[in-house]
Amino acid sequence: MAYTKTSAAAAVLSLAAIAVVCLYVNENSETIKEGLFLRGENLPQVSGDGPGVDTMQFVGASKVEGSNAITVPMKRHERTDDEHEKLSQWIDHTHSRDEHPVVEKEGNHQRLIAETALQNSDLVEYFGEVAVGTPPQYFKVVFDTGSGILWVPSNLCDGEACLDHHRLVEHKDSSLQVEDGYVNIKYGTGNMRGRRANSLVEVSGVKVGKQDFLLSTNEDGVVFRNGRFDGVMGLGKEELAGILSKNEPGRGTPFYINAMKQNLLAEQKFSIFVSKHMQKPGAVVLGGVNPNLYKGDIQYHKGQSNAYWMLAMDSMKVGDKVVDTMDARGIVDSGTSLLVGPPQIINEILPYVKVNSDCSNYDELKTLELNLKDTSGTMVTYKLTPEDYVMKRRGSCKTGIAIMQIQLKMDNPIIILGDTFLRKYYSVFDHKTNSVGFAEANHDLNDNAPNQTPDDVVEEQQDESYNSDDPYA
Repeated sequence: MAYTKTSAAAAVLSLAAIAVVCLYVNENSETIKEGLFLRGENLPQVSGDGPGVDTMQFVGASKVEGSNAITVPMKRHERTDDEHEKLSQWIDHTHSRDEHPVVEKEGNHQRLIAETALQNSDLVEYFGEVAVGTPPQYFKVVFDTGSGILWVPSNLCDGEACLDHHRLVEHKDSSLQVEDGYVNIKYGTGNMRGRRANSLVEVSGVKVGKQDFLLSTNEDGVVFRNGRFDGVMGLGKEELAGILSKNEPGRGTPFYINAMKQNLLAEQKFSIFVSKHMQKPGAVVLGGVNPNLYKGDIQYHKGQSNAYWMLAMDSMKVGDKVVDTMDARGIVDSGTSLLVGPPQIINEILPYVKVNSDCSNYDELKTLELNLKDTSGTMVTYKLTPEDYVMKRRGSCKTGIAIMQIQLKMDNPIIILGDTFLRKYYSVFDHKTNSVGFAEANHDLNDNAPNQTPDDVVEEQQDESYNSDDPYA
């Protein structure tokens, strides 16, 4: 029985704060000289401040002082009270039911997890703008390490879901090439049908020609109708793009990898800053790191998979209790809201971290420690305090840790290090060395952004869906 996770498209449009995508681009790149500074007026008409950067000097981008960083505005949305309540109920359910959610990876789907029960609750909040085609047409997309492809709607999709979103007008795109035949994706709350296509794709002046993507022509289901994002920009590994490549060499390569291969980025890495403040921005950084967004040194850990951003987990500790993770593997996924894992591990942790809904036992909760060996073999401890893992909203509390039994073709238990973890730790994904690094995130930024009230929620992300017959999936 396949358990699934909410579609990346199923986000709710609400109060937005300016956030940024940061791109580190080679100083000698003609893309920067011509694509940005001479053509800045052609970029999306957004301006504002971003974490770790000065006020934008022109529409669409700004620099990080002392580096090659180029920032692109990205926005964030929050959940409604009803959506947050549904999320809370779902988390409680994973802690109490006898049979826990099971996730099975099947076929060439570009997403590991999808969850239909949360189509209106556990929702992606961050989106940035991507330009597709010649001349460019702009789309709001979720940047997601758990997805391997870019997909956007086509103007040929005339259903209710597509009509509520930006659609690519095919006949106006002179660089568009569309293939015959269709790709069918089954979601827990609906179905998507589309065609493989390629065209010019641009993110803040960084252009990749003949970029493969999926052009949806049918979107049927609540997961699409309720969505506020047009599509998804995958930051996952190339093997997660099998639905686009169809095992054809050179096909389906994610945008950021193509940009690296064409030397458009300074380094073969990207990084992510997840803001813990509802009204303050986060950032995705392509091509390097933004030193303003983290504290201390970055500790790198060797990747354990050619498909996922996967790391070897050591023991956990909560309070004085040491928890054996049984040689678990951790998947670092910006598209997952919570820290989730199998019952044999999470049930050992819950008595020490599970908060009462009225927050009455908050002061009694323990710090959770996760141990991982770095690339030199030295053990590194990452700590999550109650402030880090408890979600608060208007006087109510919920622990951002849940139970999922994730089944891959391996014997190791799987833990998903989602935004519960990534809010605390700035994450760096090194494509060249197949490693992931972490450093403590610097949230002491953007003092000019609106402040939170004490009861504002620390929200998370979750995303995209495939194949489920579980009533809670």
